[in-house]
Amino acid sequence: TPAIAKGWRLTGGGVTLAVDASSSVWFITGAPAAKPGELSLPDASIGKPHARLLVAGERLGLEDLGTPGGTLIDGARLLPEHGPRDISSARVLRVGTVELTLSKVGAAG
Repeated sequence: TPAIAKGWRLTGGGVTLAVDASSSVWFITGAPAAKPGELSLPDASIGKPHARLLVAGERLGLEDLGTPGGTLIDGARLLPEHGPRDISSARVLRVGTVELTLSKVGAAG
């Protein structure tokens, strides 16, 4: 049987962004995605780029890149000086003014 794709899905703001292990680093950007590893979230409150997602096995990290719109994890502000934070068990992210629901995709193990 074919392998089930594993990773995470961010849904909100009229878009669904898929993050998987095809890249260990993904960038959330307000600009149109121009190259692999970029996830476009077209909104004026989103930086270009805004945040970095880090994929490490079954874990997902998020790092704010210091744009004015800000980043929140389950309501808690993430600042650039915090560095990457594990969001594998987070439920809601806010990037700029866009709220995204984080869900895990695919079978574990």
